[in-house]
Amino acid sequence: MAFQAQWNRMREIIEVSESFLLTSHLFPEADSIGSEVALALHLRQLGKEVVIVNDTPPLDRYSFLTRLHPVGSMEDLGPHPDPDRFDVAFTLDVSTWDYTGEVGDWLRRAGTSVVAIDHHHSQERFGVLDVIMEEAASAGEVLYHYFRATGARITPPMAEALYASILFDTHGFRLSNTKNETLRVATELLDLGADHRHVSAQLFERESWARIHLLRLALGTLQRECDGRLVWLTISEDLFRLADAEFVDGDGILDFLLGLHGVEVCAMFRQLGTEGIKATFRSKGKQDVGALAEELGGGGRSTASGALLRTSMHDAIRAVLPRVYAVLGARDPVPVETSLSSPWVS
Repeated sequence: MAFQAQWNRMREIIEVSESFLLTSHLFPEADSIGSEVALALHLRQLGKEVVIVNDTPPLDRYSFLTRLHPVGSMEDLGPHPDPDRFDVAFTLDVSTWDYTGEVGDWLRRAGTSVVAIDHHHSQERFGVLDVIMEEAASAGEVLYHYFRATGARITPPMAEALYASILFDTHGFRLSNTKNETLRVATELLDLGADHRHVSAQLFERESWARIHLLRLALGTLQRECDGRLVWLTISEDLFRLADAEFVDGDGILDFLLGLHGVEVCAMFRQLGTEGIKATFRSKGKQDVGALAEELGGGGRSTASGALLRTSMHDAIRAVLPRVYAVLGARDPVPVETSLSSPWVS
């Protein structure tokens, strides 16, 4: 009942509005896309106009979701989008406004009212309504509770999209954010038409050769510290080029490393073109890497987080590693000069 007032307000906003833009963070994944698709299908049931527009396009592995509802980019709105076209914009799975990229910039200029749906503790409050359910495992789980609280019909395609959201953000129900309620919701979504085997195969069994090649190169930079409790690695522009890989191909590497026995925290430093270095963190649950990312100007949850550092790889590592050591209760990180390149790079 704690969220009933917010559910009612969200339903009122939807009822009095006719056109909606849905967006999420840069490099959207299954939680953000699944949430967008589920909400878009719900709005279409109500006869509303709705488009999904993200700053960066979805990966091919998420085509099983984009087949349920198209996911576009700013280009799809035309060269000069009408600032009055949309009554309301929804952000889904966005903890920091900057992560909406070009779409967020346009929404700010257009003055569009924003409703934020999220599950991150670090979420900025930037909407006319911010629905933040920190105990939820994913943004999709938040939407499920909205649909149930308002009596909305969850169709099989909606159930599939919501299930993908939850399955992805719990890493197949393996992370500590998998609570009893998460499993109950997932079970009900299966009853409503989600196909576990299909969704699981799409999310976890579609690795590309570029991604595997990048993993091979990145492991050459791997550092093991704090008696094996910390592992970290780097991915430079050279490694992306040698692997013929893209930035998003680095996603999932930390999840692999977190499976190492004895590892409690892992970190990755990825070059994001001229934007800087994306520092990403994972924890098995004992250490709060969400708070760590907040200190660096980013966000996330206690077990998975990240921040964009507008500096060089070397300086980013020097700024971040002491903080990671502090999270682990350790001191004096070793020098990083020899840790920045893979032995596979000549």
